[in-house]
Amino acid sequence: MSKILLTAFVIAAAISIWSMLRKANKPPTPKKGQSAPPRLRRMVRCTVCGAQVDEQLTLNHGRGPACLEHSQQSHKAKP
Repeated sequence: MSKILLTAFVIAAAISIWSMLRKANKPPTPKKGQSAPPRLRRMVRCTVCGAQVDEQLTLNHGRGPACLEHSQQSHKAKP
């Protein structure tokens, strides 16, 4: 009788541990109203200062992509 109870306890413990490990490896589901995680964006190097800038925030001038600061300086310098 004690062997049966011990076997049942070991099986129950193994199932419990297995289910906890499955839940731990599962990615969290987003809650209602929660947005998706941000997407990775391509970074480019400013041709003037060499800073890494998001490609969507750069302006492409004759020499290549420039950060907003340097692209504004080049527009101010032009009449």
